[in-house]
Amino acid sequence: MRSGKVNWLILSIPLVMLFGCGKSESELLADRLRIEKMQAEIDGIRQQQAEKAAEAKRAADERDRIERQRQLDADREAAQVRAEAEAQTLAIGQLEFTRRPSFIQEGSHVLMIRNASARYVSFQLTCYQQAGASKIFQFSMSPSEATELGFQQGWPGNFTTGEYCKVSFDGKELRKFNVVE
Repeated sequence: MRSGKVNWLILSIPLVMLFGCGKSESELLADRLRIEKMQAEIDGIRQQQAEKAAEAKRAADERDRIERQRQLDADREAAQVRAEAEAQTLAIGQLEFTRRPSFIQEGSHVLMIRNASARYVSFQLTCYQQAGASKIFQFSMSPSEATELGFQQGWPGNFTTGEYCKVSFDGKELRKFNVVE
């Protein structure tokens, strides 16, 4: 028995069982040793349970830490996506749309697009004919890059009065303009 600690198992055994009952001193000593052995086993089981509980708490804390880190990473990634989308939107706002006369069809024009920003931009351009038909074009342009849009790039004919285009990015319309006024 450890000093300073009350052995609850021994205290729960009636004194009659320990003293009297016609047991010899050696039998009482054997009983006491069995009781101490049982107490040691109980203490060992309690220690194992405490260790298992501590391990379960560490595992739960680790799962919580990992989940918090995942959430932080997801928030950081979402912020980066938003920042990139904002930067793209600003860069698309710097696109320059002009026109030049067509060399092939008199009275029509070719749309000229120049990326005046310092960023690579990707956007969608939906152009509409006077009759309401439309065609969608996808563009990806490096900084200062220029391109043209006319019948050679897939527009039916070249642009004439009343035809217009809409610039979109990430499903949002950012700008609308008449190609030929």
